[in-house]
Amino acid sequence: MKMKKIFCVIISCVLLIYLSTSVSAAEVPSVRGSNWMSAVADDVSLKDLSIPGTHDSATKYVSLGIKSRCQDLSIREQLWLGVRFLDIRLQYDESCPGKIKLVHAVCDCYRGSGFGAPKLTLVDVLNECYSFLRENPAETILFMIKKDFGSDEEKLAREFKNTVEIDNNMWYTQNSLPTMGEARGKIVLLNRLCENAADYFGEAEIGVNLSAWESQKQKIYSPVETPQLSTDGKTISNVTIQDRYKLKPSLKWEKAVKPLLEKEKEKGKFVINFLSTASGVSPQISAEYINEKFLDFDIAENRCLGVVLFDFADKKLVEKVYMCNSPVFTKKDGITSPGEMPTEKSFDGKIKFFNWQPLINLFK
Repeated sequence: MKMKKIFCVIISCVLLIYLSTSVSAAEVPSVRGSNWMSAVADDVSLKDLSIPGTHDSATKYVSLGIKSRCQDLSIREQLWLGVRFLDIRLQYDESCPGKIKLVHAVCDCYRGSGFGAPKLTLVDVLNECYSFLRENPAETILFMIKKDFGSDEEKLAREFKNTVEIDNNMWYTQNSLPTMGEARGKIVLLNRLCENAADYFGEAEIGVNLSAWESQKQKIYSPVETPQLSTDGKTISNVTIQDRYKLKPSLKWEKAVKPLLEKEKEKGKFVINFLSTASGVSPQISAEYINEKFLDFDIAENRCLGVVLFDFADKKLVEKVYMCNSPVFTKKDGITSPGEMPTEKSFDGKIKFFNWQPLINLFK
């Protein structure tokens, strides 16, 4: 009889431990691409997160696509997938709504692939960002702007400032990287628009000032110190950027990308690591090689990677980056519903690698 009681006590203890474990597991937030930031504690700085991003983010539909296309997902699709850092290339164009269009060097970006598809504008992109943040208010978007090819930089800067001011409650424009709590529901501006951006923006805050970022266009690899940017001595005094975009894919991975992934990031340092390269037949072929290397790479102990930017980002790549934040994922009563990614519809046609609009424009 005594043995029976002891046995019952043991069974009861095992059940209690099991149930306690089950309850704890049930309390872990459901993290998906649409809501992963909502699981991050408010006091964590964006500098100390692993953040998936895209290089030349707006190039799903772009002229001369075989050489210029760097993504096959729209901005909206990227955000719902978990991308939180957008690389936005701008050009002033008075013929466009809002007077600013999206470009990749000399190539225009479009809203679709069909004949007559309209040019993609800054207003289009911001509307997608605002819509995503209103549906997912615990998230944030890091929005890095750059002037790309022959544009009037003063007009571009002033028009950008005017566009932001229309919805200024949606922006974080201080020259610093905020905590997650400060950034929720907002777009965090990173400004490499032009060297004299501060002059054109006047007294307005212009975001994290990255105007001192020098192009890393060396075609032959040589060990160089990664740039340490100072933003007027105010906030970010330690920014490491790897963007060796002229290296061939194998060299880019072995000498530029992987060493930065392997190096343990110093807390408080902001790291931006581009996996993209312009060397090769096309961005897509280069991305197939480098992205596969990244998927096979073993990230030790969920190490913080900083910002990791891809060409042709997909679910596996993006998820691998944001899941590195699991040590700072916490249960939050206000975690947002993951929801479902909206269905993306093409503007019209089915042409993927070439947009005929520039040729059509010749005959207008």
